[in-house]
Amino acid sequence: MRASEEETHDEIESERSDKETQRIKQLIQMNTYDNGETLNLAGNKLGDAGIEILSETLKDTSLKRIDLFANQLTSKSVPFLIKIIQNNPNLETLGLGSNYLKRKGSRKILNDLNKYDNSILFIEGLKLNEEEREKLKKIYKRNENKVKNDFKNFENYKDIKIFYNK
Repeated sequence: MRASEEETHDEIESERSDKETQRIKQLIQMNTYDNGETLNLAGNKLGDAGIEILSETLKDTSLKRIDLFANQLTSKSVPFLIKIIQNNPNLETLGLGSNYLKRKGSRKILNDLNKYDNSILFIEGLKLNEEEREKLKKIYKRNENKVKNDFKNFENYKDIKIFYNK
């Protein structure tokens, strides 16, 4: 590629990135509910690049629930999903079902949940084995004491349903 072709290519990429950033900001505005506590981005085909932009946009929000169901996320999204969890201390529920997260990516999220102070009480869509699901239950138990959430509907933590992809 010649210098002028590289500049044109970079300008096009920058323009695409700017448009995608604006699209995601608009989606956030249009899909935030419950007095700013719920963000439902299910089915918006954000992909890995969109999650990166989302992770840069969502910082210190009052969000308690984020639904990213069916957004074509792969294991490349994991660092950005972790960033979303870390940067949003009020986040309790993260929906990741019907994406393409593999076991390795799911384990990375689980391990990072153990390392950092967070309030996660439920993550849907992780591919975990039985032992890993038990670790996740312990994280939920630890976090229950940190958040003001009503667990009257659960007799004990065995009743908490952890959904995962088989």
